[in-house]
Amino acid sequence: MPLAIDESCIDDWLNSGLTYKETVRQLIQPPAAERIEHWPVSTSVNRPGNDEDDSLINPA
Repeated sequence: MPLAIDESCIDDWLNSGLTYKETVRQLIQPPAAERIEHWPVSTSVNRPGNDEDDSLINPA
């Protein structure tokens, strides 16, 4: 699963000086379920040659 960071934590996440493990762990908490939207996709998204089909990135 990709890393999902709350918008309020982006600056801290990008701070190269941030090395304290507990602070980093707090930044990477899973987002609330209601903030995630998902939908089924075709296996065609796994093929780079299929990048011409807008329906692959614009679900109906």
